[in-house]
Amino acid sequence: MSLEEFGALFDPPVNKSTVLRWERFGVPLDRVRSVEERTGIRRDLLRPDAFGQYAEAAE
Repeated sequence: MSLEEFGALFDPPVNKSTVLRWERFGVPLDRVRSVEERTGIRRDLLRPDAFGQYAEAAE
């Protein structure tokens, strides 16, 4: 999936430079849930610094 295609999954759409920034520096906390819903990637994997305990609590 291209950066443009991934950005188009959001409403409003996210531009490719924003998606690239997420890849390089991490998904912002206010977007983690929506990225998780669209990709199936757990939030603790997207942002272990913020949700590391989430994974431990789920086990």
